[in-house]
Amino acid sequence: MAKAHDPGLSAGSAQRYSTGIMTIFPKALTGLLIAFSAMLPAAAHADLTAVYGVPGTDHRMTVAIAANGDIRAEIDDPSMYWVVLQGVGYYIQLTPKATHVSALDDIAVVTREAMDKLDPGQQAQLAGHSSVHTLLAKGTMAVGGRTGDAYFMQAPDGTISPMPWVVISHDPALAPLGQAMAEQFAMSAKMDPYAMAGTGEDFARAEAVLRKGAPILFAGAQLLSVSEAKIDESRFALPAPRETRDQIRQWYSMQEH
Repeated sequence: MAKAHDPGLSAGSAQRYSTGIMTIFPKALTGLLIAFSAMLPAAAHADLTAVYGVPGTDHRMTVAIAANGDIRAEIDDPSMYWVVLQGVGYYIQLTPKATHVSALDDIAVVTREAMDKLDPGQQAQLAGHSSVHTLLAKGTMAVGGRTGDAYFMQAPDGTISPMPWVVISHDPALAPLGQAMAEQFAMSAKMDPYAMAGTGEDFARAEAVLRKGAPILFAGAQLLSVSEAKIDESRFALPAPRETRDQIRQWYSMQEH
């Protein structure tokens, strides 16, 4: 592989660098439903596979949790997915030319580097987008035959969302799923540019709610099915060696040109 490109970036090109990284890792760098970025092992349990879906669409998110705590998550496109092995999260992207295996911690570092190259005005602009949303508990809601506590999003002006942002089940059978969802949300928040700019209060509030149980509705997606069927161990194996941070930087530079 050619020598990695070290982007000695101006403020403007740094903005593009940061934006480009978020394009390469479109799902790993958001704090919402599509952010299955990193999860830590749960306590011992049977294998569990959960499928979430957005009503009225074909979008599906599948979360496979092994009895030993390893996890694989994918959304729609099987060429992009995430695995967690012994508490370390990886983002995998399969392309016609290469198989990329990037540790989520390395993605966060490379993204942080790009953010640090932004000029003070751009950092302040991100900080200016900070909001103080709260999650308001309002009764219970049935979702797909399961019932949970409903939490609605409340904006700073007091406006409350018409539908719950999340519905939390306290079913013990879903405990591994609940822990996995909370941990991935916490890690994805660390890689979000707004959280990096010091505006992660909303993420912290959401994480606190997610740690109360397992989401049966989350950001518009419903828990459609849960299976305890045995999962083939090969589903959790890394398809290639872990890339270095320089290789991740080079991968981005190749996408940019």
